[in-house]
Amino acid sequence: MFEYPRSAKVLTFHEQVGVSAGGSVLDGGCGGCDMPPSFAEEARQVVGTDLAPRFGDVGHALAAEGSVTNLHVARADGQALSVSDACFDMALSHAVIEHVADAARDMRELARVLKPDGTMDRSTAPHLSFAGAHLQTLVAPIPLHLLLGRRLLFGIFVWLARRAPWALQEPEHENSCITPARQGRPKHDDLLEKVRIPTLRGHIRQAGLTVVSEAEQVTGTLRRARAAVARWIREAPLVQDIVVGNVEYVLVRDRKG
Repeated sequence: MFEYPRSAKVLTFHEQVGVSAGGSVLDGGCGGCDMPPSFAEEARQVVGTDLAPRFGDVGHALAAEGSVTNLHVARADGQALSVSDACFDMALSHAVIEHVADAARDMRELARVLKPDGTMDRSTAPHLSFAGAHLQTLVAPIPLHLLLGRRLLFGIFVWLARRAPWALQEPEHENSCITPARQGRPKHDDLLEKVRIPTLRGHIRQAGLTVVSEAEQVTGTLRRARAAVARWIREAPLVQDIVVGNVEYVLVRDRKG
């Protein structure tokens, strides 16, 4: 009933690496609350939090219907959660770390609320990739963020959204520039952490977490390359953050952490 596309992929990924979603689950940065209902079917208790209350009254509505009674949502800062240490069996955080002011602190805070041997699922995209840039896309997909720099290109896209939205690939309901431009509201750049894979791995180690699985998805062109070539390019320091369009980790909190 609640198999949203993203949560279905995450649950399948967990099965592949032998991780169970039972017990208590925290979705830190749940956004519109699309994943928590799916996990509520698998876990004893699910809590979704987000700094902006984009989830509305989803949890209350589901509870009132009697369909989901073990899901709770609340407005909270993921870098300073008002819960005790070691109280969740699993923590989820998808496409969140690039939007926080202090990525290392965010990683440590999610690790803090995990029980010893608890698992964390985090996914993000390096900021130099198309997906990780979190910028609009032209009808012709040219990597202008690599050629012009982020600040200049962000301003260009805001101008295009106001003057020539037809030049942008995404439809209005998927484009975060067009609606504010038509309403005369300013559009602010919310990419606060420029994610790099080596830096991310460092945050993981410093938070007392061990990598169970690291799944890197390369851009479409490289998916057709030979496995050995694609693997070499994924780990090449000069291009790694450009060619990896998404990276998903399953992590375990160390007992001594």
